[in-house]
Amino acid sequence: MQALLRAAGINPKLDEPFALMARRDTDPQKRLAHWKAAAERNPRDPSYWQALAECYLADHNYAEAAKAWKEGEQAATDPAQRDHMRQARMAIEQQRLDYEEAERKRRAEEEARAIDKLKTQARADLHAIENKYNDGTPKPSDKAVPWWDGPNPAGRLAGTLKQVDCLGSQARLVVEGDSHQTVKLLVTDPRKVAIMGRGELTLGCGVQKPRRVAIEYFPKPNARFGTAGEVATIEFQ
Repeated sequence: MQALLRAAGINPKLDEPFALMARRDTDPQKRLAHWKAAAERNPRDPSYWQALAECYLADHNYAEAAKAWKEGEQAATDPAQRDHMRQARMAIEQQRLDYEEAERKRRAEEEARAIDKLKTQARADLHAIENKYNDGTPKPSDKAVPWWDGPNPAGRLAGTLKQVDCLGSQARLVVEGDSHQTVKLLVTDPRKVAIMGRGELTLGCGVQKPRRVAIEYFPKPNARFGTAGEVATIEFQ
């Protein structure tokens, strides 16, 4: 290959060194460049144009492939070879359409797989959140122990639990108070909320079967979630 490069450098008008390099080089882009150089130096050789057109087709450059077939058709002196190149040029448009359709299907399949993956992950995340509230809440104990040694919550709310909105690692409780006013409270960390009372002591995401609750909370309005405070205790009645 080095000898061919030196030969091309000595006489850059020679086409044979470029043709030989094109036949030996395994890099598609280099082969294309060599065939192009050979065809430009000897445009009367139809085999150069055919090889160049085939390189362009492999690179999915259909416009340049069509030009190369046309040059080869004009250079060919054999009627059969000329007709072959004309037929190849005429087939370019269909090849382009077939390639674009295959690419469209491939992209659609990739997008469908990506969407399915996102849906699967979303379902897994939802199950994890539900399990956190259904299985990760403190259970009542027969032995009385102090559960809170920090500041006492100043807020009190009694009413009916209507809905639980799962917000990632947090949750928003929607409660209709005894005064028929709807109050929203934020659970910032389920592990720090004491749940007690009677019946099922779990929280699931979504609309709830109406249950009486008494909630203690710290009045800390959160404009982002539209909540009036942070829950400290929940007692099911």
